[in-house]
Amino acid sequence: VLNQISSSKQSLTPRANNSDFKSLAQAKVAKNVLNYYSENGMEEALQMAKNIALTFATAFVEQVWNPTDGRDIAVDPETQKTIKDGDINWKVYSPLDVIFDFTVNSAKACTWYLTRSWENKWELAAKFPQYEKEILTSVENVANMKKVRFGHPLYEGESDLVPVYTLIHKKTNVLPEGRYCKFVEAGDTVLIDGPWPHKDGIHRIAFAEQPGTAFGIT
Repeated sequence: VLNQISSSKQSLTPRANNSDFKSLAQAKVAKNVLNYYSENGMEEALQMAKNIALTFATAFVEQVWNPTDGRDIAVDPETQKTIKDGDINWKVYSPLDVIFDFTVNSAKACTWYLTRSWENKWELAAKFPQYEKEILTSVENVANMKKVRFGHPLYEGESDLVPVYTLIHKKTNVLPEGRYCKFVEAGDTVLIDGPWPHKDGIHRIAFAEQPGTAFGIT
């Protein structure tokens, strides 16, 4: 099934709403941007999401802007650390690592998602030095169970990986600016918290929907 639905590579073609020169020029730029990201992470993430959805009925792709990724553009005069120009990051999740409001009657009614990913604690501490102690002590605990992968099924307390949670709340009447929050478990340490600047951040894939629920079926 995966081979059948992936045999033809998707072709995304931007189209300008207006016929003026500026709009047409923006459409050409958009096409080049799409082609670049299709070859640098997006297609790979979508392929993995389709594979997970075939197994777990649903998969999720998180698309966020990472200000610490991309090319080197300057050096901070105070910290002497390299400043990046930022880039888009994709992460793919199974339903075991995504929390959402399961009481709603359709996936479209979900206004927020909370994802769980494992990140290298040393890299994370370098990105957020003000929370270094909290990050390095936020080890994976038994309550988190084991991440889905091959390996020893027992608790590994000496892992360099720590669970990082990311909340993305869409813009609603209750939260007009939305909310974007990233945190680790130690002391409920919040790394990032603020408005959500984009339209979407979590993309869900399911081959069919369970009527009246937010769950998919294979």
